[in-house]
Amino acid sequence: MIGDKIVRGYGMIKNKIYLCWMFIVLLFGVRLAEAKPNEFGKYSKSKYSNQVVIVNWYDDIGLKRLQNSQYRQDFNQLAHFFAPQIFPSFCGIASATMVLNALRVPTGTAPANPELAFQLPKVWGGEKKDFHFYTQETFFTERTEQIKSRKVIALQNITPQNENDASAFQPGVTLAELQKLLVAHDATVTMQYATQPEKDGSKLFRENLRRVLQEPNAFVIANFHGKALGMNSGGHISPIGAYDAKTDSILLLDVASTKRPWVWINVRDFYLAMHTKDGDKYRGYLIISDT
Repeated sequence: MIGDKIVRGYGMIKNKIYLCWMFIVLLFGVRLAEAKPNEFGKYSKSKYSNQVVIVNWYDDIGLKRLQNSQYRQDFNQLAHFFAPQIFPSFCGIASATMVLNALRVPTGTAPANPELAFQLPKVWGGEKKDFHFYTQETFFTERTEQIKSRKVIALQNITPQNENDASAFQPGVTLAELQKLLVAHDATVTMQYATQPEKDGSKLFRENLRRVLQEPNAFVIANFHGKALGMNSGGHISPIGAYDAKTDSILLLDVASTKRPWVWINVRDFYLAMHTKDGDKYRGYLIISDT
């Protein structure tokens, strides 16, 4: 009798512990799902608007925006040279490569890249075929290495001596570093930090979008914080391809192709996502043209 009661009591305690664990697991799972969307092309609410402000470009509404946009000249050029980032920390490098190709390949001013040269065998003439193109692997030169090393950007500088020193690692690039890297490729770059309050800053941003996105020889690359917009990424960099005045949204040619497609984002929210700190500086955008 006593033994049966002990067994029954132990079973009840075990069941209660199991139910408690199940409740904790379910609660944690729900909160995790709310905090971080994991599905491709799915987004949480923007913290600035408390609603989803992102539209996938290939949805009907996204395609309609592109069709109706009066500011999409840059899209027509950049789409042809789109290249997803090849490393998690290469969003800035991928964006820069796209812009340089869009500026120079159509005009025949892209320099021959020795790393991409094609040597024919003697039986076919023995000529060397130059390849005038920028890639994320060949973007780095002696000049760019003096600004920031490829190994540091790609987080390939880990050694047994520094692996416990957080100050040794600075993967990716800041807005200022990306400006300098593009200048090292002889581009003309204007940097605009998103330091102004929402009203003035977003107004200037729209003015620049209307001006630049209609020009065939100027492009915009933006640095923003994705999680604030409902994306599953933090600090990020990508080119802007178009602006739709009717819906007041920009088409981001997102280079993080493993996470999401190109997307339309509300300008107000996007500006506020640039109006965030990356270290001790605000994020913002670059306007790039050719020298």
